[in-house]
Amino acid sequence: MLNPAYAAGLFDGEGCVSLTYTVRRRRARSKVPILGFKFVVLICNTHLATLEHFQRTYGGYIHRNTKRKRHRKLVWTWRLTSFTEQQRFLETIQSHCRIKRPAVRLGLLYLTTAQAPGRRTTDAAWRTRMSVYRALTRVNKRGVLSPKRGIPHRPPEGWRPSRRFTPRELHAVMRRLRDKKITVPRHARSR
Repeated sequence: MLNPAYAAGLFDGEGCVSLTYTVRRRRARSKVPILGFKFVVLICNTHLATLEHFQRTYGGYIHRNTKRKRHRKLVWTWRLTSFTEQQRFLETIQSHCRIKRPAVRLGLLYLTTAQAPGRRTTDAAWRTRMSVYRALTRVNKRGVLSPKRGIPHRPPEGWRPSRRFTPRELHAVMRRLRDKKITVPRHARSR
């Protein structure tokens, strides 16, 4: 049995709750599109034995990522696609998650609207799914704020440094910009 706190920690660092909006056709001859969502819970890692342990405990399947550079390790992805497996996993780790707690809560809210395949979705369920989709898009957005003290990951828009900075120097500059101790020089702004 996998410890839920360990599973939540690994999921916080390497996992993802994803909801994508899809438009597909029912049959090749049909011109009527089917609108829907694809909800996925996954963890990517280079250590296959860890992901196999997740698979034995929570189900799902593992596949190897094919896009990689030669000098990099193989990356494996453990993926849950069944609603029951997703719900059981997310409920287990919800109380232990720190970083991805909002995404886990939104995922569980989406799963409350799940129903048997082939059935029509009610208007209320569709509105809930759309609101979860928008909220998850905001939660999963990159580059807004770092978890540490709200310092931006990248320089402010329009700032072009005259030289390359090390990550440590860039972090110090970002902190000083955030605290408004320095301003972006006029010559460094984009035109």
